[in-house]
Parts: sequence; structure tokens; C-alpha cells
Amino acid sequence: MNKALEGVRVIDISYIVAGPSGGRTLAEYGAEVIKINNPVNVPDRTHWVEAGRGKLTMLVDLKKKAGLQIFYDLVQISDIVVENMRPDSARRLGVDYETVRKLKPDIIYSKVTAFGLEGPWAGHPGYEPQGQAVSGVMVRAGGRGNVPGNGPIPMNDYFTGLSCAEGALMALLERDRTGQGQLVDTALSFSATTIQSGFALDYPGFVRNEPEGTALKGQSALSRLYQCSDGWIALAAPKERDWLGLVSLSEFAALNHDARFATAEGRKLNDEALASALATALARMTVREALAKLSSAGVPAVRHTTHEEMYEDPVFVGAGLVVHREHEWMGVFQHVGLGAHLSETPAQLGDPAPLIGKDTARVLRDYLGYTSAQIQKLFVDGVVETHQVPHARNAQ
Repeated sequence: MNKALEGVRVIDISYIVAGPSGGRTLAEYGAEVIKINNPVNVPDRTHWVEAGRGKLTMLVDLKKKAGLQIFYDLVQISDIVVENMRPDSARRLGVDYETVRKLKPDIIYSKVTAFGLEGPWAGHPGYEPQGQAVSGVMVRAGGRGNVPGNGPIPMNDYFTGLSCAEGALMALLERDRTGQGQLVDTALSFSATTIQSGFALDYPGFVRNEPEGTALKGQSALSRLYQCSDGWIALAAPKERDWLGLVSLSEFAALNHDARFATAEGRKLNDEALASALATALARMTVREALAKLSSAGVPAVRHTTHEEMYEDPVFVGAGLVVHREHEWMGVFQHVGLGAHLSETPAQLGDPAPLIGKDTARVLRDYLGYTSAQIQKLFVDGVVETHQVPHARNAQ
């Protein structure tokens, strides 16, 4: 079966999460991704198992002249470079866009930073928390007037990885039209801003009153989490037909006779009172009872699940969103699959992340034509290494 990105080759010299997850996305839609890691700075196990799958892997010291030449040789036979160093670090190392484009003018260079390549913060170091801090995410997480809060998941890392891959693909399409390569500039702060676009409006008379804070259960009484007697459900009843379905149930019929809730505007003005009434009614039911009643009235609601429950959910497993695999050095484990399903060129999960550097000699020999003697000298000189197990900083 054909792959959407079959024939595209990527050199991934990024590290941690954002850049590597972009390279992983390209790999799983069919690109051949060669991941170069530093022999001295091996990624931790969690990052590698998550973002290293589906890639060929090399350990190359780019600070050594012969190691840098390996990178340059690979650039000549590749389409995309993924990189996320600080701009000055990339320049000093000789892997920056301006240097690379001289070697291959049509290269697509997808770069990830914390704050972009322009403006007073260009080149300033930063990670997921800094991307959140400068974009208002932490204010929304903590609530205005309260202590700012860190977002519960590294959303900017993964969204930036997707932007890295998306930008590279758009540049690849443009290259097919014009023959020209280009630089793709993505950043954690860009992602943090973009994913808040619905909350970043401003115009004369606009009042910023969206829900926020650590106690947030949802957007309104009719779109939020509620606790039943044995678990939680997520209710979504934003439309008038949803409301009519809700109050058609005997458990909620009293709400239909409460003047405060007679109109959509009234429900909005009395949101806390409505939430309290719904919470009281739902607390008397089990999750199964609540979902059955709400479903019978056409009111959208689902059971809240834990990660452990999600891993075993046949819907998620069947959709390929949760994958159980056997790993050669970690045993059985599970990870998240892919969200975009293509009917004719479906994504294919790459092999589980191998030992780091496993393909070093193979790439040198089969892709670059290095002789056995040349490869042996690179190993002896400490330019390249092979078969390292990532350290287990995050392992149990």
C-alpha cells in the first residue's frame, strides 16, 4: 500500500519533544526519517519511546568535523531538515538554515524555537512552561487574580511538533510547484497563542469573561463535567433542542418551570444556579443511569475516563488511537496512535523506537556509500556510536 509521504527523506537533528514529534509525524505518514542524536546527550526513555518510533537512528558527534560532514552528506540526499536548537547554537555548529541551503538550495528546513526567529525574544531559550507563560495560558489555568498555573499537559510541545510537520509539508508542496526550498519558522509561543485563538478576540465593547481557574469544570452549566454517584460525565447541551431534551426527562422537569431558566439568556445569567441544580440531580444517579436517560432524550453526554480506562477502551483501540505493542527492550507497552486517517494512503505506525544509534553503520554504508574502513575509523575516532539504551529518568 502506498504511503502519503513515500519518497520523502527527513534528517531530524532535534531533541526533547517538539521537534522529534514533528519528525515522528512525518515518519508515520510515510517519510523516511533519519534521527541523529548526540552520543553524549542521549534522550531519556520516555521521550525516545514516544518520539523515536518509525525512525532510523544514528549517534553522531556533530561537533567533530567528520561528524558534521556526515550531516552535510545526508542533507544532499534529503528533502527536509528538522532542527530545534537556539539559532546561535545552530550557527556555531554549522547546521543552520543559511549554511544548509548553500549545500542544497531546495532544502526545506523546519525549525522549532521557543519564541520564533524575529523580534527581541528571538534566540531566547525556553521550554513548554515558557511558551505557556508568555501567552496567557498560565493566567487562564490559574484564574485571573489567582496564582498562575502550569497547563496540565505539554500542549505546546505537541502542537508545535504538528506545526513543524505541517509547515514542512506546505513547503514541500510549494517546492513541487516552484523548485524552491524555504525556512519554516515554528515556535512554542506561536503554538500557545494559536490554540487560544477563540479566547484572544478583542474589539470595542468586548468583555473577557470566559471561565478559567483550577476549579474549572467546563464552559457553562450546560457544557461541563458533573459527578454522579459512581463517577463523572461530560454533559454538552448548548443548543435549544438539547435543553428541551434535557427538561423532557422527569429528573430535570422542574427546571422547565423555573422562570430563571425559561430562556437561553436567563440560563446564561443564572449559570451557577443552573449548574447547582443539575449537579444535585445527577449526583443521585449512577453514570450508567445518567447516560442512558440523557441519550434517550438526545442530549450529548459521555463518561469521563482515566488514562488506564482509555488504554483498554475498544473504541480508541479500534480507531488506532491507543496501540499496544511489544518492544524489544521495554516489553509490552502502549502509546497513542494518529488522529488523521487517510482512506487511500493510511498512516502506518513505524517500528517501536529502537536502541539509539542502531542504524548508524547501515546509514553510512547504504545511504552514503562509506566503506567498511571509513566506518570503522569513525567509530574508533569517537565520531559515531551505536546501540545505546536511553536513560530511564521517567521510567517506573
